Amino acid sequence: RRRATVTTIPQGDSGALTESQKGAIDAVIDSFGGLTGWQLSQMTHNEAPWIQAFDGDHEYPQTPIETDVMASYYREKWGLAVGQ
Repeated sequence: RRRATVTTIPQGDSGALTESQKGAIDAVIDSFGGLTGWQLSQMTHNEAPWIQAFDGDHEYPQTPIETDVMASYYREKWGLAVGQ
């Protein structure tokens, strides 16, 4: 299984992450790190936040996908405490 790594963070401090945040990042990489960009795109474009923002006449959503919409969707889908 391929695993993504980040060696530098230009505008951030990975040392400032809590163990819980590091665990969440590791879980995402474990779950989705083996997918291609195309696979990830197809997966997200079939989910409610994207569909709600997409009007069908354009290639990309014409309105921003609101953070609270994403948080609510993924909290329900994955049982996560997103944004907490």
